[in-house]
Amino acid sequence: MHVKAFAKINLFLHVVGRRPDGYHLLDMVMQEVDLCDELTLNLQPPKKRRKDQEASRITVYSSEKFLKKGEENLVLRAAQAYYSVQEETGEGRIDLYKAIPVAAGLGGGSADAAAVLRALNEQSEHPLSDEDLSNLACHLGADVPFFLQGGTVRCQGIGEILTPLTPFSGHRCLLVNPGFAVETPKVFGRLQRSDWQKKGCIEPLLAALARQSLEEVSALMANDLARPTFEEHPELQKIEEALLREGALGAAMSGSGPTMFGFFDKEEPFQAAYEALKKDYPLTFRTRTR
Repeated sequence: MHVKAFAKINLFLHVVGRRPDGYHLLDMVMQEVDLCDELTLNLQPPKKRRKDQEASRITVYSSEKFLKKGEENLVLRAAQAYYSVQEETGEGRIDLYKAIPVAAGLGGGSADAAAVLRALNEQSEHPLSDEDLSNLACHLGADVPFFLQGGTVRCQGIGEILTPLTPFSGHRCLLVNPGFAVETPKVFGRLQRSDWQKKGCIEPLLAALARQSLEEVSALMANDLARPTFEEHPELQKIEEALLREGALGAAMSGSGPTMFGFFDKEEPFQAAYEALKKDYPLTFRTRTR
């Protein structure tokens, strides 16, 4: 079985507060884009698991040499979690071709995990309900429930409360990754209350999305994590300025970074910006929203 796992960008990311367990509460608008990883699942039909059996004997092969191994690998964890809930055992291999940069703020690992959950559920003789599958996704990572759904979604809580929005699809979006990784916990550790925007400021963006106004959405994009990330990596400010200089209607950082993105309303400046930025940043991608 061959499946695709699409990346995301954050049109909006507002830190609302912090739970006693340390997790930050967020109010976000997440948007799927057509940059994707691809997975091929070659798995034997699952069997009922005995108490002394492992949930899965699956090997993950990847084109990305820096991908986490063993129990830390989200693809493997997703397969193990699914078989465990179904009280089954699975065997075989999963081949993962990575196109989404790792630790880039684009949700690649979470997208891969969601793709595995969807694929296994589609093949199952006793598929989980949407609710049960979403609950399982929550245990794998805060972004995984979004990737089960995709599209344009408002995500609240730690990312598990999803409200589908009018699809904001087909818009030209240039992704620029500087070629280094950012550790999300460190970004949140540098976050200050002064970084938090005032409550309710997401509403103008939601209204612009409902009107399908690319110009308004581009002007209203915001990310509370930008300051602490830019402070650690000033190069990102330069990329933002370059995107705007090349004709982007607006530019922002996705997630905790370091990937920056900008929207373009015409093909000519979109292509010109791609060619200009790719010279300095090889991990530059022409995408469209989904």
